[in-house]
Formats: sequence, structure tokens, C-alpha cells
Amino acid sequence: MTNPDLTEKLAELETLCAHLIQQYQALEQEQQRWRQERTQLLEKNRLVKGKLEAMINRLRSLEQA
Repeated sequence: MTNPDLTEKLAELETLCAHLIQQYQALEQEQQRWRQERTQLLEKNRLVKGKLEAMINRLRSLEQA
């Protein structure tokens, strides 16, 4: 025979585990979105830095002319 309290506690534990798994999956998805956003921002930063350096070089060449 199964103890009713034990069965109830096991059911609660199973529900809690399922909830924690869902939370973990949601956090992993959010982390993946943050990584993608970070990658995009780093790429934009690299492009802007290149444009800025080109602009500075053009200004320097105009200054020397």
C-alpha cells in the first residue's frame, strides 16, 4: 500500500520539477536572444567604428591638403 501523504508529496514534487524545467527552458531561450542581440550589437559597433575611422582619415587628409 502507498502512503497518501507520500503520493501527494511526490505529485507536488513532479509538478514543481515540471515548472522548474519550463523556467529553465525559458531562461535558456532568453539567454540565446541576449547572445544574438550581443552579436548584432558587436557587428554594428564594428561597422560604425570602421566608418568613423574612415571619416577621421578623410578629415585628416583634408586638413593636410
